[in-house]
Order: sequence, then structure tokens, then C-alpha cells
Amino acid sequence: MMILASSGYLVLVAVLGFSGAVKLRHPRAFATAIEGYRILPRSLAWPAALAIALAEAGCAVLLAVPWARLAGLAVAGGLVGAFLAAMLLALARGQQVEKPGWAAAFRARKLAEKAAKK
Repeated sequence: MMILASSGYLVLVAVLGFSGAVKLRHPRAFATAIEGYRILPRSLAWPAALAIALAEAGCAVLLAVPWARLAGLAVAGGLVGAFLAAMLLALARGQQVEKPGWAAAFRARKLAEKAAKK
């Protein structure tokens, strides 16, 4: 049972660490994806993108440290709850919800690059 729990923590560390790193590397693309949900004002999309990316990366660090895992689980639960609430709100408004994560941020970045070229 202990091996299974440790494996679960490692998977969360890898997923959240990778997700946070990608979002920190391309924060404008992630901010564009956040704007697409039309939940926050455009002026708050950039700070929200940075906050979420830092929270994901920080959560990965907390989960990697055995004495801080409970805090990491609390942060991970908050992130999942916030993501789910944002998607449900968008769906309730009749919006098309993209897949969460780096793929959506990558698509948003490509769209922003195309718009900048025009």
C-alpha cells in the first residue's frame, strides 16, 4: 500500500510540475486561454495565469517533500476545484470548453501568434 501511495505522489509531482513549467514558459498563451473562459476581466488574466502556474509548480514541490505533502494535497485539491468550477461555469453559459492543460495553452499561443501577424 505504501508503494502505491508513493507512486501516486510521484505522478502528481510530475503532472503538476510539468503543467506549471509549461505555463510559466508560455504565460501569455495561458493568459489567452483564461481570457477565453470570460470569467475574469481581461486585466486579471495575466496575473491569474502567473498565479495558477506558480501554484501548480509550488504544489509539485510541496508534494515532493514528505513533511509538506498534506499542504500539497490541499493546494492540489483547491486547484482541481477551481478548474472544475471554471469549466462548469463556462458550460453553464453555453461556451465551448477546451481540454484543460498545456494543449489548450499551446493552441491559444498559436492563435495569438496568427492574430499578431495580421
